[in-house]
Amino acid sequence: MFLDAYTRQIYHMLTQWDREMLKKKTGLVDRMVRQMQKKIDNLIPEKVHATVTTALEVAIKAFMTGVSLLPVPSEPRPATLQLMDEQASAIIQKYKKVAAIEGTGTGMGGILLAAIDFPALIAIKIKMLQEMAWAYGYDIRRPTERYYLIHLFLLAFASGESQQRIYRKIRHWDRLPIMARPSADLDFDWREFYTEYREGIETKKTLGFIPVIGTPVSAWANFSLTGTLGEVAQNAFRLRYLQSLCIEELYADPR
Repeated sequence: MFLDAYTRQIYHMLTQWDREMLKKKTGLVDRMVRQMQKKIDNLIPEKVHATVTTALEVAIKAFMTGVSLLPVPSEPRPATLQLMDEQASAIIQKYKKVAAIEGTGTGMGGILLAAIDFPALIAIKIKMLQEMAWAYGYDIRRPTERYYLIHLFLLAFASGESQQRIYRKIRHWDRLPIMARPSADLDFDWREFYTEYREGIETKKTLGFIPVIGTPVSAWANFSLTGTLGEVAQNAFRLRYLQSLCIEELYADPR
């Protein structure tokens, strides 16, 4: 199949990214960071953890039921991968700035506003993923596409083996039987989901619990974490698009 120069460049970049994702392990540094995170979490009142867990559940369930879907774009999908990437990159930059502004406001208030910041940042990230999905031509009105976006979210912030497991599912998404995907009611352990996400963002957001000092830290953390999600999502969308061109080797495990 003929691929233009830009698409060939992305193809070669993705094959390297694919190898790296399939070899993900929980390293020593990652384990140390997460252990430190757990010690810090013990200093945060249980009421705050419970409040944030509930807020995350409400926000994600609202998205999965279509309550918070963005309007259907009036413009058609860009004609080439390069144009899709340019549009997606602009979306990422926009939401990084939005997240930083939101973090500046909540970082001023210490632990209480930081608790609000967690679900607020999730809403910002989900909106970014929705816009990116439209840019690559995927219809988020379909429940399976919304499941896909939640998997991208988890992929960006999971650790080691968990990240590898999620990636393997994403990597074969269009070939997965429907029964292999989550149930429509999203009936799973929300506290575990919150814990995995919170630990995945390391100490960046935890430092935002400190009044005044938390302001610049929270803004930087939001900017950085939104960018991380954007980069992971963009590579996943690129991979899926190239797979749709019937490039079979992108489904096979690299040797």
